[in-house]
This record gives sequence, C-alpha cells and structure tokens, in this order.
Amino acid sequence: MCFKTRMKRVKFLLGQTKSHDDNNPELPYIEGNYFNFIDNNTQFMSCLEQTVENNPDNIRYLLSLAKAYNIVNRLDDMVEILTQIGQIQKKNQVDTRT
Repeated sequence: MCFKTRMKRVKFLLGQTKSHDDNNPELPYIEGNYFNFIDNNTQFMSCLEQTVENNPDNIRYLLSLAKAYNIVNRLDDMVEILTQIGQIQKKNQVDTRT
C-alpha cells in the first residue's frame, strides 16, 4: 500500500474515531501527527496547541508543540515551550504511594 493510500486510510479512521469519542484528549495529538506526516504544518501546530491547552503539563505534548513551532520557524515560541518543560515538577511515583 502506498503512502498516499495509507494516509487516506488514517484520515478516514481519525474521522471515525472522532465521531465515536470526540472528548478523547489524545485525538488532537494524533490528528496533529497525521498533519505532520502530510506536511500540513499549520494544522500540525494548531492541533498541538489545542492538545497542550487541554494538557499543559504533558511533556510529550509540549515537546511535539516545540517541534511544530520549530518547523514553522516560531523559534521564540519554541524556546518558551522548552523553558516551560524545564519548570514542570517531576513526579516521583514513590511519593504518590499510600
């Protein structure tokens, strides 16, 4: 199966997933990665901004947004996100045990 055909299939499956589980916080992140694969950098960045807005302390999401900002040459925003990552308190699983 060629890349273009696979991406059409991914787009279809994303649409199906959104119609069944629109409140899933992973969907904008996954959709953003789809847009990254098809080189739609504006949509990639937009989806990642939405993802981070809903999950501001998720380092994986923040790193992806920093990547998106780098791709669209918003370097000041990228540095701001990377600084934000450095300020997130690391959670130790031992501290959360009861």
